[in-house]
Amino acid sequence: MKYTEKLKYIGNRNQLFTVKNYIMTDGKANGVRAIDIDNGKGLFLTLLPDRCMDIYQLKYKGVNYSYISPVGVVHPSYYDNRGIEFLRNFFAGFLTTCGLATICSPSEDVVGVSNELESLGLHGRISNTPADNFSVTIDEKTDGEPEILITAVMTEARLFGDKYTLTREIRIYTDKNKFEINDTVKNIGFGKSPHMILYHLNYGYPFLCEDIEIDLPSTETIPVNENAAKGLSEWNKFPKPQHGMEEQCYYHKLEKDSRGYSCYSLFNPILKTGIKVEYDAVPLDYFIQWKMPGESDYVLGLEPGNCHGGGRKKAREEGVLKFLEPQEQVKYHLVINLFDN
Repeated sequence: MKYTEKLKYIGNRNQLFTVKNYIMTDGKANGVRAIDIDNGKGLFLTLLPDRCMDIYQLKYKGVNYSYISPVGVVHPSYYDNRGIEFLRNFFAGFLTTCGLATICSPSEDVVGVSNELESLGLHGRISNTPADNFSVTIDEKTDGEPEILITAVMTEARLFGDKYTLTREIRIYTDKNKFEINDTVKNIGFGKSPHMILYHLNYGYPFLCEDIEIDLPSTETIPVNENAAKGLSEWNKFPKPQHGMEEQCYYHKLEKDSRGYSCYSLFNPILKTGIKVEYDAVPLDYFIQWKMPGESDYVLGLEPGNCHGGGRKKAREEGVLKFLEPQEQVKYHLVINLFDN
């Protein structure tokens, strides 16, 4: 039945799909804005505008797909950029955006026009940046099904330093279990600025378990360190929770289609549900796998990005660090589909 016909049966469109805005009040989450979206077909998302409009929770037909770290939601005012203190604010969730000036390993690197050394913490600042110009729109199409459009702008900038904006649009469909992320990162300054970004997509129990089937069309797999090299033959397997487990990370090169897009999928044969992620692999030309089957720390990260995970200093030294010219912008696009069988 078309949406225009469904309207004759309902008093309010909340009977078909819902968008709820609220503010969290407990503990360190106090004051964090949140949005719950239920598309009426099985897809459920929780977005956090005060945390880069990242995706805290993803559920499909009541099943949790996200890994949520022990810290839960933390207000950005608690953020500490020193070393790995980022982890005290790292809820993980389905999406934590890393960048925009650095990702992964902490390092020291020159910044802005001053050319002075700056301490760069784990995964950068953007995921702890609240949204400006935040809005929710229901696009009621005259000849199709409604789409839920959520937009926001995050600004990461400093005086005498690098200046960026991230304009994010998340589009959720109501006739299919699908959503898209359209991001634009712009250098709003007048100096050349380094740019690093990583889409830290995290999968957790009960969707993630020892039965998970990982379809990652990798043409090259490189272990990050000796510990990862030990498990290279089983990079695409996920065991039961292990005591004292050390994380293993791999760099992959994924196949591209004629559009320049790469994709991967996960399927749980017990739950008979899965997820497929497609993304524009031209600007996101790196891919990191984070495998961590530890007790309580039971998470699989499959993460498109524009750089490796060695930190900004190492990327600069190796000549692979990307830059944005003054007023230059770059667009990123991800499409996520949830499916059965």
